[in-house]
Formats: sequence, C-alpha cells, structure tokens
Amino acid sequence: LSSMGGGGKGDNSNIEIFVRIKPTHKAAPYFSYDLPESKVDFNIPRDAALGYVNNQREHYEYKFNGVIPPDAKQDEVFEKVARGALNGVMEGINSTIFAYGQTGSGKTFTM
Repeated sequence: LSSMGGGGKGDNSNIEIFVRIKPTHKAAPYFSYDLPESKVDFNIPRDAALGYVNNQREHYEYKFNGVIPPDAKQDEVFEKVARGALNGVMEGINSTIFAYGQTGSGKTFTM
C-alpha cells in the first residue's frame, strides 16, 4: 500500500509505503517482521537459497513507513494508511492510495 499526501515519519516526503502482512494458516519459516522498526526480514539459509534465488545472499531486510500485522482490522489499516491522504483531500490537496501486489494477495479486500 502506498499513500501520497500524508507525509512520512518526520521527513519531507509526500510518499509513504506500507506493507500489510497477509494472514496465513502456517507461518513462513524464513520470514519475520518487526512492527516498532517498521521492517520485514527474509532469512533464507544458503542451501535453500540455491534452489530459489540465483545468488548467495541469505538476509534481506526491507524498511517501510509502517508494517500492518496479519491481525489488523480494516479500521486500523484506514487510520494508519488512508487517514492522512483523506484529510489532505478534504483540504483540497490531491492524494492517491495505490495498492500493489500479487494476484490474490488481498488488494481489493484492503481497499
């Protein structure tokens, strides 16, 4: 999810990037997220990475303006992602909320 018009965490950016973790029945063994740090981590052991990724890197870390956990309710998503953009619209500022992801990942549900 990306929101334009709300501003970032203490910076002058007009673009914020959020990631919503889709609820699953079984947690992925190589994936973790840190809500206070707003980051997600992929730790893929070297032997497993050989079959999936064409390099030897084991650790991938991505930082966002916010990480939305699997148990988040729709109103929490709205408050975190869309409230700032909507307030900007009400003040006459153009805003866009853009949902991007794989087919079946929950974009329509989130919007």
